[in-house]
Amino acid sequence: RCSQRDCEVDIHDMDKVGGFIGALYINRENFAKILVEEGLASVHAYSAEKSGNSTELFAAEKKAKEARKGLWHDYDPSQEEADEEEETTEETPAESEVSLDKKPTDYRDVMITNIDGNGKIKIQEIGKGTAALETMMNEFRKFHLDSKNNKPLGDAPKTGDFVSAKFSADGQWYRARVRSNDRAAKVAEVQYVDYGNTEKIPWSDLRALDNGQFGVQKLKAQAIDASLSFVQLPTGADYFNEAIGVIAEMTEGKRLVGSFDFVDSKENVSYITLYDPKSNNELPGLNDSINKEVVASGYGMVPKKLKAWERSKAFESYLKHLKEVESQAKQDRLGMWEYGDITED
Repeated sequence: RCSQRDCEVDIHDMDKVGGFIGALYINRENFAKILVEEGLASVHAYSAEKSGNSTELFAAEKKAKEARKGLWHDYDPSQEEADEEEETTEETPAESEVSLDKKPTDYRDVMITNIDGNGKIKIQEIGKGTAALETMMNEFRKFHLDSKNNKPLGDAPKTGDFVSAKFSADGQWYRARVRSNDRAAKVAEVQYVDYGNTEKIPWSDLRALDNGQFGVQKLKAQAIDASLSFVQLPTGADYFNEAIGVIAEMTEGKRLVGSFDFVDSKENVSYITLYDPKSNNELPGLNDSINKEVVASGYGMVPKKLKAWERSKAFESYLKHLKEVESQAKQDRLGMWEYGDITED
């Protein structure tokens, strides 16, 4: 992909023998990011931080790990958590000493808008934000009905740019962000920032986003990264896909209640316990969560290595209950346990 191609090099430093250290760009894309995203390279933390591209590179590595690409084909999230525990001396006190004596009571109405192929959940908080989004989208559609706003992009979209993108499923325009480009095919992979889903679409279905009227400064992106508290999905591809289907079946199109157990500002992920309210709008019992149902069906398990906040006293009883539910699923040979305990050596 680089041979006989024009490229740009951004030099950051020099090594001890006079070699240049920097970033290589092909068609305006950071080639290091491409390699990392495809699982063909890993990130050297010190160098990444020094280059100023650490956020982009770590996000690319995380994506490669979750998709189990290249060198991450045997990636085991629980093993990484074990390694992280061994490195606690490098963590700041705030990261290593997080402990909760009382269970948070931060309940919010939410809706799952997307579950991607890596098991990552996107949610919207139902309330002022979604009401404002509905108002904005009405104006957004009117804006794109006006022929004078139907001008194609003047140049190839850049990775990270916010754009208007026409969703292939309904032909409507939505706010999106460019994740990658195929310049030969003139196709971009975009993520719809208010819903979390991604797709590859031709450049002809992209328009410049009027940031003054519709930008994320006007209304922040409504899709929030979330993860089910105390639940690890299967690593085997078949069971993993079945698990995604089970979660989708339990949650699709439903207005749910999310207990925000912990918000990790470093990972920018909210760890939540989801509840499906009863018809009379009463909240189910604390042990009657969707998280529990996923574990009970045999398509989720309690992680072997828990994060500091997960080991907090506040969650002891709930964690004990989930482990009992997991044991029953193993005994009944449900889901990933149909051939026995996959966690046994």
